[in-house]
Amino acid sequence: MRKAASPFRHVGLTSAHCVLAALAANAACLAAAEGKSAPASPGATMDYGSLMTYFVSLPEPLKVVVSKAVVVRATPATTFCYDAETMALAAVWQGGFLDMSATCVSRIVQGTGPAPAHGALLLGSGIGPGWAQGGSFVDPREQSLGQLPESWTWYRGLYRHGPQVVVAYSVGDCAVRELPGVVGTGSATVITRTLRLGPSAGEQR
Repeated sequence: MRKAASPFRHVGLTSAHCVLAALAANAACLAAAEGKSAPASPGATMDYGSLMTYFVSLPEPLKVVVSKAVVVRATPATTFCYDAETMALAAVWQGGFLDMSATCVSRIVQGTGPAPAHGALLLGSGIGPGWAQGGSFVDPREQSLGQLPESWTWYRGLYRHGPQVVVAYSVGDCAVRELPGVVGTGSATVITRTLRLGPSAGEQR
């Protein structure tokens, strides 16, 4: 009995493909060893849109790394960075988004570290709880590392509506939806955080 032809086409790597891949990897390694930058990939300059989750380094005076950052471009010029482990608004900057050039997203070889904030810092809280528990903002984590307990605050995800991004999280038993934004008043820039809070047995702040 004759077998039916498969609708799928098998594509294998030939020795030529393997040689080309090895040459590309060797070229990148040699460039790094000689202090030269590896060839830029499309990831270094591409438009990532209004949202990126990565680990991000914040500039002075904060000079900290947000291990689980949710980075939202509220306007083409203004970027918000949330810490998903504490739900703090870690920083807001203006003039750019993220510098992805040294990350694994844009390099042939392994990335060298976090993505730096690209722009001028407007405000920032750094690392620590974004909401109080029992009236206290004291960070219970050892060396301020890791996730706060779910009973304190917890990142729940995102909603998108066109260019807008709504950050969803909970504070205790209270569901929170937050829309970051910017309002221009003449030469001033006003940062806004529009919050929708669900029912809660206690006060949230």
